[in-house]
Amino acid sequence: MSDELFELPEGWEWVKLSDILVILSGEAFKKKDYSSSGIRLLQIANVSFGKVIWDQQNFLPEDFLAKYPELVLEKNDIVMALNRPILNDLLKIARLQKEDAPAILYQRVARFNLFLDEMRDFFFSYTSSPEFIQLIRNNLQGSDQPYINTSTLPSLPIPIAPLNEQKRIVAKIEELRDRHQAAKQALEEVPKLCDRFRQSVLAAAFRGDLTADWREENPDVEPASVLLARIRSDRYSLWFDELAAKGKNCSKVKYSEPIEPDISGVNNLPEGTSKNCFRSVLN
Repeated sequence: MSDELFELPEGWEWVKLSDILVILSGEAFKKKDYSSSGIRLLQIANVSFGKVIWDQQNFLPEDFLAKYPELVLEKNDIVMALNRPILNDLLKIARLQKEDAPAILYQRVARFNLFLDEMRDFFFSYTSSPEFIQLIRNNLQGSDQPYINTSTLPSLPIPIAPLNEQKRIVAKIEELRDRHQAAKQALEEVPKLCDRFRQSVLAAAFRGDLTADWREENPDVEPASVLLARIRSDRYSLWFDELAAKGKNCSKVKYSEPIEPDISGVNNLPEGTSKNCFRSVLN
């Protein structure tokens, strides 16, 4: 046992994995054994983070269930990838669901057979903890394809709480996980809500809704029609200066306002706002 184990609460104990379970690795079945249908072969690719995935499937004949009864996986069995077991600080360990079974265990995948089934939930929860993942990382071998041996796993330490406390710990973890999932789903809606809020604010702003109170308190503010007249005056001055810079006689060139855009859909503007102002800005 490691000298760096943290102190446990009263009534808890540090034990080795071999004290609470037996570890079994699968068989290296040959390609010639495979069939087009039958019993699914659970391989490393099928072991994901907390669950089994079947994106990649290989099958063995039905009669392999009787030939290899010790390798038959059932609901609630816990399996772990032995090759490259850690990815992005997550451990590739899974618990089979009803729809995953039966399956047959392939080589380099370990199954944890607990002596006391009532400890299964506690053990499986612990395998996702930072402490256990770090323990696996510390015992990996190889560099390009890191792996852990079934001969190493049995000596790894695990903290054991009294059985009744184990059940309470698992229940609390499940409660917090549900709350986390609910919070995650709520956060996923935030960008959509923010976008709708932004659009609503912009729509209200350019209807004059956001400054309605300000207009009531400032009735003598220069109306948009005066602003439009100033814009037209400035536009004429620019036109005049451009012709003069080109050496043209302004008296012989007819000045005309730009073609007005279609703003038939602009309605119900606040008092003091001019559609002509909209035309001027759009031009």
